[in-house]
Amino acid sequence: MLNKTKLFDYQKTAANLIIAKKQIALFMAPGLGKTAATLQALAYLKPKSILVVAPIAVCETVWAAEAAKWQETKHLSFSLLRGTPSQRVKALKTPADVYLINYDLLHWLVPLHCCFDAVVFDELTFLKSAKSRRFKAAMKLKAPIRIGLTGTPTCNSLMGLWSQVQTVAPGAN
Repeated sequence: MLNKTKLFDYQKTAANLIIAKKQIALFMAPGLGKTAATLQALAYLKPKSILVVAPIAVCETVWAAEAAKWQETKHLSFSLLRGTPSQRVKALKTPADVYLINYDLLHWLVPLHCCFDAVVFDELTFLKSAKSRRFKAAMKLKAPIRIGLTGTPTCNSLMGLWSQVQTVAPGAN
C-alpha cells in the first residue's frame, strides 16, 4: 500500500482503496486530487494498458500534466484518441501507457475489441443514464480494474446513481 508518497492522507486512503478494491467509484469534492490518487494507485498496480474516458478538455489538459508532477508517474506516456477515424486508429496504435478518449467517441472504440488492464471513467456523471449510448459502450469495455471519479455524483433518480456504480462494478447488486 502507499505510504511514502507526498499525497495528503485522504488521497492515500483513496489510492489504497483503489488498490484493494480495483472496482471503485471515488466521490470526492472537486479539487481534492482524485486524479493524483488514481495515478498513484495505478503506478502501484502497474497495469500494462490504461484507458481514461473523460471530457475532452480533461483528456487534453489534466491527466498528462498531473502525471508529470509525480516521481512515480512522470514516466507515463499518453496517447489521445481524437480526430478522424484514421487519426484515432493511429493514436491507438501508438505505444503508450495511457490512452485517453472522450465519452462521445467511446462507441467508436468498443467495436475494435481493444483490451485494457484498467479503465478510468473521469467525470463519472456522464454515465448517469443507463439508456444512453455512452453507458452501453462503457459496459462493453472489459477491464479488471475499473475506477470512476467524480466530484459531483448528481443524478435525477436512484437509477442515475445505479448506472454510475454499475459502470465501475458490473453485476454489483
